[in-house]
Amino acid sequence: MSSVCIAYADGCSRAEAEIELLGQYFAANGFKLKERIEGAELVLVSACGFDLCAERTSMKLLRKAFQKKEKKAQFVVTGCLPAINREIIVEAFGDQALLFPARLLGKLDELILARVPFKEILEKGDLSRGFVKTDVKLREEQSESILGITQSYNPKAKRAFSSAERFMAAFLLTRTKIDDLIAHFPKCLQLQFIRQSHHLVPSLLLSRGCQGQCTYCGIPSAVGPLKSLPLERIVSNFRSILKQGNRVIGLVATDVGSYGQDNGSSVVELFQRLFAFDEKFQLIINDFNPRWLVEYADDLIDLFAANAEKIDYILMPIQSGSEKILSLMQRRHTASEVWEHMLALKKAVPGIRIGTHVLVGFPGETEEDLDATLDFLKKVNFYYLKVFKYDDRPRIAAAKLPGKVPENVKRRRLLRLIREFHGLVK
Repeated sequence: MSSVCIAYADGCSRAEAEIELLGQYFAANGFKLKERIEGAELVLVSACGFDLCAERTSMKLLRKAFQKKEKKAQFVVTGCLPAINREIIVEAFGDQALLFPARLLGKLDELILARVPFKEILEKGDLSRGFVKTDVKLREEQSESILGITQSYNPKAKRAFSSAERFMAAFLLTRTKIDDLIAHFPKCLQLQFIRQSHHLVPSLLLSRGCQGQCTYCGIPSAVGPLKSLPLERIVSNFRSILKQGNRVIGLVATDVGSYGQDNGSSVVELFQRLFAFDEKFQLIINDFNPRWLVEYADDLIDLFAANAEKIDYILMPIQSGSEKILSLMQRRHTASEVWEHMLALKKAVPGIRIGTHVLVGFPGETEEDLDATLDFLKKVNFYYLKVFKYDDRPRIAAAKLPGKVPENVKRRRLLRLIREFHGLVK
């Protein structure tokens, strides 16, 4: 094999960061990287299995990739889907698909007889030419500061599928009832992406893996345990990004706040080192579990207040405002302590943009639990909200919980949450 097409079906910023690293890996091993599936001797597709919506989109694009590839081309599926729902891929492709979930990407070495192992690329964690999407719209002056995007592998991976193919995979169903559209593809609503406009920003990799045990999530099985990059490596990579002239940088990790829990460091020490740079820059802090704001409240709030001009946006997924539901989710924090510290952060840093994610329809959720979530949203007045509908996923603990919420109730609650939040946004 001498040519590879890396294709992006669906996924998060972590998956996009892995595409960047895979691009470096194949290039270092002498592969020619092709933008089109046709003609490539190896086709590698990154697929998401977080929820049914992502799974169905990914599976449609996997089938499209399999149809388009050369008959003798190797077909590899990576991302979180091979770990979360291996069976659905095997059912579709049998032994003609090789499955390498994110935590097992090192096994590609055997497949391609690598001279440069994937571990070596991963340990460098160099995404100085890597760009990942952000959920919030960049200001005009920020967009003008984004440089070097033509060297990024990520946009190339997305071009492996045409816009029409992506549209067909994400939005067109065989059944057209509006209830089915809402139930299976809530992205069709668009309303849930309030103030959302995907932009690509330079990225700084902090860690891989996850130490969380959230009962609704199958991602830890795909990414493995937390593995933080050494702090000095991150600082060096950050310096490289700034030297290129980029001034808006997205932090990439499954949970930014957990940085250093495995190597004796902490997210506080991380921010202290990054904020020490004199250059003008702004950080987009993705996927920051609120438990770390609670745990490091005094240090983090003071740090953010002293460096407010260096923070563009923080995503802190609350998932629910109900104490009962948070306990069932095993989120390791209470709603009251999170909103208390979020309000303290907003008071210390006026104008800070905080976004969040909410999961509706979790087993045992009642109307009173949904009311508690809406009350939380009103108290904090988030800048941005993304709503997910709970789905039973293979191998997650919540799938065994009683009190399943009917699909029509989930849909109604999802719409209510979106509608009422839209009225809260100022």
